[in-house]
Amino acid sequence: MVQKTVLHLEDDPCLADLVKLTFESFGFSGEFLQATRVEEAVNLLKERRLKKSPVDLILSDMHLPDGRGLDLLQSIKSSPTWSKTPVIILSSDKSPELVSEAYALGANCYLSKLPRKGHGLDQFRSLYQLWIENTLIPEPSFADGVQEILSKAISLRARTAQSYITLSELAENTPVEESFWLERAMVEGNLSSLLLFLQSVISDEMIPTELTERLSMMQTKVEEALISAEQSFRKENYTEKLDINRAVLSLLESWDEEIFVDLFSTLFPLNTKVSYALKLRGCGQLREIADYVIAKTTETETILRANLLKEVSARLEGMTAGSPDDN
Repeated sequence: MVQKTVLHLEDDPCLADLVKLTFESFGFSGEFLQATRVEEAVNLLKERRLKKSPVDLILSDMHLPDGRGLDLLQSIKSSPTWSKTPVIILSSDKSPELVSEAYALGANCYLSKLPRKGHGLDQFRSLYQLWIENTLIPEPSFADGVQEILSKAISLRARTAQSYITLSELAENTPVEESFWLERAMVEGNLSSLLLFLQSVISDEMIPTELTERLSMMQTKVEEALISAEQSFRKENYTEKLDINRAVLSLLESWDEEIFVDLFSTLFPLNTKVSYALKLRGCGQLREIADYVIAKTTETETILRANLLKEVSARLEGMTAGSPDDN
């Protein structure tokens, strides 16, 4: 009897139950987790990580009520815990663009709910025999501490850079805007490189546990805002600049100022030059985007939010600790 854990993201309860019952008829006796929304699946994985409970295989539909299976796929592949967990897209949408995007984002397999020939039961049997009975699954990493936080931060920066690249592509008929968002993506890449360097020189005992826990909670909020922003930036959802401005602001607002003050205060004595560069580039990114939003909208609330971000940037940049001359 196979004792693995499967997570299935599918909004059709009949199909979800069919897969579960079919697996059980083949001898599966492990845990079968079901979710009908992307957010629900993400939360299930968070709960499993906190409990240090493995998930051996993830099945996902493509089109869900609150997003796409690719949103879950991105979240999984950017997670230090779940990045090696096999993900199979099980969808009736066979468009070449989606198939290519799924594999580019790290899907291990893309299967149609409607097989070209034969019976659906045969396809489920093949899926079961390959991924449940025969495939060796790597153990997830439940490592806690600053290394996991930095790994997550690097992956979030990479996803944010990709979002800015998407915005540059959407602005292809406006060279100034296209250039602006490409520059923002380059800054995110630079921030990732700085974080990668810090990861190589900082160990868990250098960062207080309380701060690590707060950083982890903040990253959860950042990822939720990032998923929302990624959905807003898709071509099919790209309607008004105002919506895009709000999505970008929500993403930036998910980064907690107080936590960053404490983090910078901790990092500066450990590596002043890299921490100083990280602070300046991060603050500059906030300021540049806030100025851009202010110039692009007349909506009072949006302008107010952008100005508040500029104030946050100024306060962080004005911290006296961390000047290159401090050493």
